[in-house]
Amino acid sequence: MRELEKERAYAESLIENAPDPVFVSDLEGKILQANDAVSELLGFRKDEVLEQSLSRFISPEETQEFTAALREVVEHGVTRDAVLNPRSASGEIIPPKRAPQPPQRLGRDHPDDAERVRAPRLRRESNWRDRHPP
Repeated sequence: MRELEKERAYAESLIENAPDPVFVSDLEGKILQANDAVSELLGFRKDEVLEQSLSRFISPEETQEFTAALREVVEHGVTRDAVLNPRSASGEIIPPKRAPQPPQRLGRDHPDDAERVRAPRLRRESNWRDRHPP
């Protein structure tokens, strides 16, 4: 029993100290735990987030998709990514942060590499010249 308590405390610590918004919900979408980053993102106090339905913060369609994906994770042991578009306390949809694109592969396998590398640089230089005429 003591080992289970340690594991639970460790998991709670990971969630609480994560720099990104992290929450835990039950299979119906009730928020059971949320870190401070969730509160900061949404503009709600933590006590206004806990025990609330996800549908308070995301659309009904997203809530349904999320809880269906969560059930699949629990029942089948799979992993799923979910992109949520939460609403802030003011009702505005908060756009998701975009992960940087993976670097393009450059090398001998791509004969047009020189052009792919040169074209963005030329566009940047052209844009700079347009903004800074002589």
